[in-house]
Order: sequence, then C-alpha cells, then structure tokens
Amino acid sequence: MILRKCKYYPIFLMVIMLMCPSPICAQNIDSLKPGIVKIIAQNKPIDPQTKELERVGTGIIVRLEKKEAYIVTASHVIEGAQNLQVVFFTDPNNKFSARELGTEGGEGQGVAVLCVEGMIPEDLLVLTLDRYAEIVVNEEVSFIGFPVNAGTPWAVGQGVISGFKGKQITFTGGPGEGNSGGPLIKGSDVIGVITSAAGIYGYATPSNVVLQTLKGWKITDDYQIYYDRVQEYYQRGEYKQYINAAEDLLLNQAVLGKLSSQERLKKEIMLHVEIAFTLLTNGYIDGIDSPWQKALVHAEQARLAAPSLYLNLFLLGNATAYQAEDMLDDPSTKGAAVDAIFSTAKQEIASKGLSEDSRTQAMVQYHYWFGRSLVTLKNYNRGKSELQAGLLLVKSNMPQMDKEKDKFLFQLGYTEWMQSKDIEAANQYWKDITDKYYAGNMFILVGLAYWEQGNKAKNMGKLEKAQEKFNVAEIALVAAKQSGHTSYSANLTLGALYFSRNDYVNAAAAFENAIQMDHSQAIAFYWAGRSLMKIQGRSGDARNAMERAVQLDPQNANAYYYLALMYGKDSNYLSAYTKAKKAIELDSHLTKAWELLILSIGVLAELEKPGSPEQITRYEEALITTYKGILECEQQKDVPRVKSFNKNKQQTWKSLAYAYAEREVYLGLALEYINSAVEAEPANPYYLDTKGWVLIKTVELSKDLTSDQRKQLLNEAQQFLNQAMISFSAEDTAAKAKNFYHLGYWEKLQGRKDKARELFLKALQLDPSYENAKKEM
Repeated sequence: MILRKCKYYPIFLMVIMLMCPSPICAQNIDSLKPGIVKIIAQNKPIDPQTKELERVGTGIIVRLEKKEAYIVTASHVIEGAQNLQVVFFTDPNNKFSARELGTEGGEGQGVAVLCVEGMIPEDLLVLTLDRYAEIVVNEEVSFIGFPVNAGTPWAVGQGVISGFKGKQITFTGGPGEGNSGGPLIKGSDVIGVITSAAGIYGYATPSNVVLQTLKGWKITDDYQIYYDRVQEYYQRGEYKQYINAAEDLLLNQAVLGKLSSQERLKKEIMLHVEIAFTLLTNGYIDGIDSPWQKALVHAEQARLAAPSLYLNLFLLGNATAYQAEDMLDDPSTKGAAVDAIFSTAKQEIASKGLSEDSRTQAMVQYHYWFGRSLVTLKNYNRGKSELQAGLLLVKSNMPQMDKEKDKFLFQLGYTEWMQSKDIEAANQYWKDITDKYYAGNMFILVGLAYWEQGNKAKNMGKLEKAQEKFNVAEIALVAAKQSGHTSYSANLTLGALYFSRNDYVNAAAAFENAIQMDHSQAIAFYWAGRSLMKIQGRSGDARNAMERAVQLDPQNANAYYYLALMYGKDSNYLSAYTKAKKAIELDSHLTKAWELLILSIGVLAELEKPGSPEQITRYEEALITTYKGILECEQQKDVPRVKSFNKNKQQTWKSLAYAYAEREVYLGLALEYINSAVEAEPANPYYLDTKGWVLIKTVELSKDLTSDQRKQLLNEAQQFLNQAMISFSAEDTAAKAKNFYHLGYWEKLQGRKDKARELFLKALQLDPSYENAKKEM
C-alpha cells in the first residue's frame, strides 16, 4: 500500500484543471452568449468629462435564482450611474432594471456586481469563472461584447495573450469600450473579466481574482457554493463526509442543471477525479467500505467522460492495482491491464502538443502514479525505476518542483522497505525528506491501510495473509512513532492496532506514551483505561485513566459505562450505580449500561435491611429501571429476577402505567398494572387519575374498538378522573393540574373544544410550567 500526503491536494486540483480538455471549440462559442448581457448605465445630468448621457458595457451572469440574475461587470461601466438596465441574449427586445450590489470604487481595474430581479427570461446560462486557468503567452483568446464600432450585438472578437501588466492579463484584438465587463475566453473557459482597453490592447482581471472579490460579497454561483462546502470537509480532514458530499453534488440536478452542458461535463469530471484521488491517497477512511473499488468506479466514470484526459488514466491504473490488493488477488492478474493503461497515458501525453513545462509536469505525474501502481502489484524493480526517473525529472526542475520531491523519496524508501524489509536501505531515501511530519503521517496511513487489509483477510478466513498484513501495519506505525513528529498520533493508532489483536499490554503502553505527550486528549485516557482494565493488577490505573477521560470529555457515555463496570468489579456498587445512570442519561440506548444499572440497584437493594423502606424503594427503582430499559432498548432479560424482588408494590405499578400511557406504548400492560394498584388502594387519587388517563389513551389509540366499547371506556375514565379530583388535597397543585389536563383531554376526544380549552387553562393556572397543557393552548 503506497500513500501520498494530502498537502499536495491544492496542487493536484490545479493539475486537474490544466489537464482538462476544453469541451467546446471556437466555432460554437455562440453557445456562451446566453450567459452574457448588455448593460446600459444612464447618467443624469450628463457626465461633464465624457459628455455621455449613457454608457454601454458587457456583463457576465455568475449566478441564477428563480427570479434573480447576478451579473459581474467592470466597475467603471456602472460607477456613478443613476439608472441601470440589462438586455439578455434570450430576450433582446426588452430592457430589465437592475440594481448595484457592490463596486470596487476608485479601482480602474475593479469589478462590480448588479442584480436583476423579477420575471427574468428563460434559458439563461451561468458562466463559471475558471479559478485554475493557465495563462500562457501567445495563446488565442476570444471575447464577446458590445463595442461601439461593431454592427451587431454580442459581437465576437479574437486576440492573443501578450503578457501581464501587474495582475492584469494583457491581450491583443482591439476590444472596444463596449467590451468592458465582458468575458475573456480561452477555448470555452472564462479566464478573466475585461476591465479596460487602450488601442489594440485589452486588459482583464483574472478569474481567480474576481472570484475572491465575489466571495467577499457573498455572491457566487450555486455550484461554487456547494463545491466550497464540499471542500471544507476536505480541509478539515473529514474525508468520509467529503466523499459523501462530493457524491451527493454529482447527483444534485438542481445545481448542475443550471450549468451549460459543456461546463457541467467539466465539473462532473473534476468531481470524479477528486473523489478517486482522495480515496487513493488516503487509503483507510473510517466509514467508507471498499475504498479501492469506489475509487475504481469514479476513475472509470472520469475516463468515460474524458477519454483524452491522461490524469484519469493515472488514477484508473492505480485503482486497478489497488483493487487487486484489496481483493487479495494474485498481483500478476492485473499487471497487463495496468501496463496497458499507463502505456495509453504516455501516448496521450506525447500527442497533446504540450508546452515543455506542461509536458514535464505530466511526465512527473506519470512516473509517480505508474511507479506506485507497480509497487502495489509487487513489481518492485520496475516500480523503483519509474519512481527514480520521476525523482530525476523533479530534481532537474528545482526549485519549482520542490514540493514534489518528498513524495518520491517516501515512495522509493517505502518500496525498498517492502522489497528487502531493510529499514536502513529505506532510510537512504527517507533521510533526505524535508518534511519529517509528512513522512510520519505517511507511515500512519500505511499502517492504517495494512490494518484494514489484515481485517479483511481475517474475515475471509485467510489467517496467514492477515498476520502478514498486521505485521506490516505494526512496522509502519512503529516507524511513525520513531519519526518524532507524529508520535502522538502514531501511538494512538498503534495502541488501537494492539487492542484489536487483544495485545492489551502493548496497547496500554502505546496509549500511556500518547498521554505523556499530550495530557489534554480524552481519547488517549479512554483507550488506556480500556486496555488497563484487561491487565491483571492494573485495575486502579484503569479506573484513574477512565476518570480522567470523563473529566476531559463529560459527554462520552461509553467512558461512564466502563467506569461503572470497573467500580462494579471492585464491589463499589454505589459508584457503579451513579456512573451507569450517567451513561444512560447521555445515551438512553446503551443496552450494556442498562444491564449494569439494574444489577447495581438490585445488589444495593439486597444490601439494605430486609423489609426496610430503603429496601422497598430500591426494589421499586429496580423494577421501574428494568421497564424503562425495555422502552429504550428492548432490554428484557432482567425482568423475571427484578419482578421476584417486588411482587406487589402499587406505586411501582402506577409509575409504570403512567409512563406507558405518556409514551403511548404497552397500553395493555399499563391497564393491567394500574388495575393492580387500584385494587390494592381503591381510594388513592393518584391511582384513580392514572387509571382514567390510561383508559383515555386506550380509547384514543386502539383502532379495533366498537363505538359502544369506546363509549363505555370513556364513561369509566370520566368516573375515575372525577373521583380523583374530589380526593386530591388543595395543596397538591401539580397533581390537580394533571387531573384538569386529563379531563380536558377527555372533553377533546368528545369533540367539545371550548370545554377542553377551559380545563387546559385551569391546569395552567395551577401549574404554569406544565408543558402538555401549554401545547394544547
């Protein structure tokens, strides 16, 4: 498994965009015109310097909503205007009022944004500004606009890039004044916004600069908004969320549908390539199943969409090699396929007519991806030859390729290590890596990837192969730990590997090493505690580590559970009870915590004086807790034992019945329990009120009752509720409030809304905080 650090991702994106073919040629540049508008800026009074009553310029649609079109132009086109109008290509006979949203005032080369609101024409187009455009002198460009000397609107002009003036792109072709604010186009890509002209020369602000300005004004196209969100996941290292969000964007018709077919194709290719790249260079991503198969799917999609994009071939070849390893196939079965893919890629590079710099960059990538693919297939000698050729090319193009050097050095050292298992031979390459943090991270990724492969082999019953993979993972993680720059992360990962293999002594040692390096991370304390509790004689250390874990992360329900388990093993059932209860407060579906809580309560009950009120209270709590466990996570195995503790405790039956009625579950059991309580104490108003409430809920939720049965049950409910009402003491306002609420609900079921509201109001008067009554108001 060979992996590459993600810090090169921004460079990689630029490579993608530089290599992406332009899917549109000069003869159909007309297809861009629905994204270009005519702007009429009227001045009143007449401009004293130019004597103009109005100015004409060009604009580019950069975002579309249902009733809004956002347009970027040159700031001088609209600056100082008192009235702005826009003419759209798809409705050339009408003028639409526009308003200014932002202007780079006083900037001769600045841009501005305006918005047209209301019923805008259909079939308009968003033109995407190409932030990764490569600006090459002597390349041909086009521009569309409304120069005053042109006889037709949306006139197309041709020119050549001649150089730069500061940050501005300089080009020939004689653009007129009316071209200001229009697009400078290379192929089909908008590489800049024209801001001024002088003689035969025009000047354009590059698209990446314009995009930064628009982002500051919070005006970007829908695709860019979604794409930026996707990229935020990547920048935070949340690769699972990144992959999922990128795949969702590929399916988002509402967003992609606003782009031209050519622009959409390019965006889809880029997303497929980015996803494949991320999967191939990060290897193990928690929560992503079969990453190499997924990478292969996206690489194949990119290849189908853009057969001439040789970067797609690099990814396709690499994914093919990795899939062979992922499926634990004989590497030779994929060798011929990988060779054929990279042979085609090399032919593509040779036939492109690339500039010397672009060809060099492409060949560097070729050697890197082909080399790592060969090594994955265990063809180590050929792999080293390709990687050495790439490194030689990088060194001959320093310093501009300095950032590429470390990845080749790492891969060569890794190849040497995998072939000979000789760390010293590998270090002949690794010692020259400039970024040691990079090397440490690479070892961690290698370790994770081999760990994943070991687990897969183990699940397939290939135990010898699994052990081989686990051993490589361990060596890689030990190397990462020794690098010094990533020791904390390496120790955590190494500890997790040991723990998964039931090697708790080494796991504990690794986690304790991590703790020594950083005392502020709960995760290290948590796993140290988990490991130490498995080692005889270290239960005290385990408990101390887990106590620290819950101090640092008080929301970790599992940490509280394991702490409770430790206290239980030490026969400290009161502490076990407290910690288990906290675990359940944080995660009510934690079945093992319910089991421990019920056990702790039962033991505490048995320790009380037989027949004492304290023991009865504990037994009641045990029974109630058991049934709550059933409600939350179907935990039923403790029911018989707990019931034997407590055969006829009316308060318990009442509490359970009321809880079931409130939750609208187990109403048959609720009725059984409350009947038992009422039989034992027929005058208890709390039991009577609860029985009335259970009957009301039974009528409301039972679908198979006849009208007579409903009527009978409602009459019984009213009798119990009224009897409870006259029996409650005047001081028990909370109970009386509930009773009024229940009576109001009874009226509500009868369809008497006014009477129900009157009773709900009485409930709130007695208890203003009663949420159920508030909801009914």
